[in-house]
Amino acid sequence: MRLPRLLISTVFSAIIMFAISYYWHGVLLNDLDFISYDKTLFFGLLSILYLLVGGALSFVLMAYKPAENRTLKHVTIGFAAGFMIYLVAFVLGVSFQGEGIEHTIVNFTWQMLEQGVGGFSISIYYVIAHRREKLMAFSDVRDDD
Repeated sequence: MRLPRLLISTVFSAIIMFAISYYWHGVLLNDLDFISYDKTLFFGLLSILYLLVGGALSFVLMAYKPAENRTLKHVTIGFAAGFMIYLVAFVLGVSFQGEGIEHTIVNFTWQMLEQGVGGFSISIYYVIAHRREKLMAFSDVRDDD
């Protein structure tokens, strides 16, 4: 296992998922204005949560290397993870509150999209890191002088 690659992809995906979550909930929907918790505590715990989600996705995607359509399959895994994560949040009652089934459907869709983007970013990072390693392996021996 390549621990540095796993850690970098974890942090990279967590930052991306946190940023798009902040944009969705803080800028577009204004949900963050209605949080009854201390904002520092909320964002600290949210950062830890995104690191855990990013780490789990990174680990699964590092282990799963399909022969074809790798990025598409990784995004699909991200969508499935988003569905399961929101399902847990919904059952526990810790999701952003709203009225009606439309709100729930939008939140499920958003969570799936958010984790899908996380899976996409991890997949792209793994492709770039793999290509970089292949290029470094074929470097010119005379460059070492």
